[in-house]
Amino acid sequence: MAKAPGVAAYQDTAVMLTRLAKPPGFKVDGQLRIAFAFYLRRDADCDNLMKAIQDSIAIALDTNDRLFLPCTTHKSTGHQLPHTIVTVG
Repeated sequence: MAKAPGVAAYQDTAVMLTRLAKPPGFKVDGQLRIAFAFYLRRDADCDNLMKAIQDSIAIALDTNDRLFLPCTTHKSTGHQLPHTIVTVG
């Protein structure tokens, strides 16, 4: 299945930001809790949004996303500057 337009570029940016935020020497040694807070322009399916970001995090951390325990902590729409806050821990 092909990615929606812009998803590949979004994922490339997410990989870069994850690598920049990763503490020196960080290694995945078990399951990771990943919390998502979405501030969207329009309504969207959180599962699809999380999957694209999780794929990027897995690449940046050199791990498999099967170790991730994701959850959505917030979702709101109508934002002129949409963004997502991701907490890994």
